[in-house]
Amino acid sequence: MSAGPFSLRDLLDHHELGLQLVTASSSAGARRISGVHTVEIDHPVRWLAPEWVMLTTGVRLADDEVAQRTLVRELHDHGVSALGVGLGIAFEEPPEALLDEGRRLGFPVFTVPLETPFREVAAFVHRSLLSSEMRSLQRLSSIQRYLIDALRSPDPQPVLVERLASLLDGSAAVVRNDGRPRVASGSLPDDLRDAFHDPVSGVREWRSPPWTVIAAPVLDEDDGTEAPDWVVLATRTRAAAPRLGRAAVQATVPLVAAASRLAETKRQQDRAIRRALLEELLRDGGAADPAAGARLRALGVALERPHRALVLRRPVALGDAGLAELEALLEAQGEVGLVAQDRGRVAVVLPGDPVPPSGISREEDAAPSPEVEPLLRDDDPAERLVVAVLDADPDVEVGLGRSFTGAAGIAASVRDAQVAVELVDHARRWRRFDDLDLTETVLAHVDRAAIAPKLEALGEVLDSRPGLRAAVRAWFDAELDVRAAAESLHLHPNSLRYRLSRLAEALDRPLRASSTIADLHLLLEAERRHAPRGE
Repeated sequence: MSAGPFSLRDLLDHHELGLQLVTASSSAGARRISGVHTVEIDHPVRWLAPEWVMLTTGVRLADDEVAQRTLVRELHDHGVSALGVGLGIAFEEPPEALLDEGRRLGFPVFTVPLETPFREVAAFVHRSLLSSEMRSLQRLSSIQRYLIDALRSPDPQPVLVERLASLLDGSAAVVRNDGRPRVASGSLPDDLRDAFHDPVSGVREWRSPPWTVIAAPVLDEDDGTEAPDWVVLATRTRAAAPRLGRAAVQATVPLVAAASRLAETKRQQDRAIRRALLEELLRDGGAADPAAGARLRALGVALERPHRALVLRRPVALGDAGLAELEALLEAQGEVGLVAQDRGRVAVVLPGDPVPPSGISREEDAAPSPEVEPLLRDDDPAERLVVAVLDADPDVEVGLGRSFTGAAGIAASVRDAQVAVELVDHARRWRRFDDLDLTETVLAHVDRAAIAPKLEALGEVLDSRPGLRAAVRAWFDAELDVRAAAESLHLHPNSLRYRLSRLAEALDRPLRASSTIADLHLLLEAERRHAPRGE
């Protein structure tokens, strides 16, 4: 007997029964047999399942060629594996019409000699099927142990898929509901998506020549109505043991679900550890311990590669769910980074290259004019994340810090990003620290307490006479053009000149002197930086 499922060849090869195949080719021997039944009435397919064998003495077929041909056609169309005709009762030889129809359809007909009771044929088939089922159960048990062992792997799903494919000599995959593989071993049919419309119906099997496909949904434990993933097994020939294939696929489904849960648990743990580590590094103010680099490297954050910090500001602080969404955006880019709350803002550290000196996209060859707005670069992971964040959250504003390497650079880049987000204007919801002008950079790094007395003294001069502060602001906004400034204030140019001359007298120095302009510019920029939002 073959090692595979019980077949017609196995039955015919049991010579003690004396069975003889009288129609169909030798390839008919590969037909699977799942049972045998004796039927002596019209339309016997009502009592037969596909892959079964029908036995008959032919008492109702004698001298009725139409009934003989009809019987063969019905059995063939129903998927019955073969017909056994007993000799010595109604027929000494099988009738020619029955044989002719069997040959025409390629349907197997065999004879059973008078000395072989039908019960012996049925008993042999039943014993063989029991033995075959035992072998299948033993093999399935071995398959299940081999698949379960894949959960030991750091990334179990690819190992599960590879083992399923090798065990059943085919291709296997975990496939999304839209037909796209998450992980696959071997090639797959092209039309998988059409089969995944109804996960509730469970495991299914179909032919997609040259493929035989078995698929089962990985349903969510809490909500089976969501679009699930599918475990798919595809073989290029009809499986020798289709029931074993179905059982193997069904055994793989809970393991794939378990692997997904393990992966999600590990992802959540890694996120929590990275958050805690970033909070620790920011709390230390840049005094990172010597082991910080190794700890980060163990979490997949390799700071030998250039990184940059982002700071996100929004009217309502992001909660844990918001942080998780941000981490998911980062992971969707295929990057590993650090995300944490920092003084009411969200700090992010991720790979990012230094900004080119021009401050614009690398694709731009010409130097930009001052009116050209800097561009976010799609070839930089940090700036690509900024685009994704701005698209996902209309209320968020983002500052980008400078590039750095090494754990000690994290806190400084986060401080840079904090400065940049403070200078975000309403026209653009993001700002790079690298794009700040010299005045903004000086004000960002100088100790405000150290310059506060000088700023306050200069501010008192501007407030000493009505209209001086507004006049100076308009004059600077108009780039020192008196006529344009006067027009913005609805004044005659001579009136504005008079006010500016009064300011020069109060300062006791020329208003157009470079030092005077620098002082006034620093004062106005410092006041603008620290003015309440919206002013």
